[in-house]
Amino acid sequence: MLICGVLLVVSLFEHFWRLLKWFAMAGAAPGLPPIVLRSVAALRRCTMDVNILMLIAGTANTCHLLNYSDVDVHCGLY
Repeated sequence: MLICGVLLVVSLFEHFWRLLKWFAMAGAAPGLPPIVLRSVAALRRCTMDVNILMLIAGTANTCHLLNYSDVDVHCGLY
């Protein structure tokens, strides 16, 4: 997930230009589909998996708190 990392580094400069925070959301986009697919597979098996917890806590919660760079970190590292 090199794309996630590069866009995260760009988004860390949002203190200088506020529009750079959207680069973090763009960096999270490539990392979300694998997490969603593994979460759906876990739901089909009727198990509460770490993928579901990561999707809820790591991604949805940080989007709600408007901390977009944290979303990119979760998706890029996981």
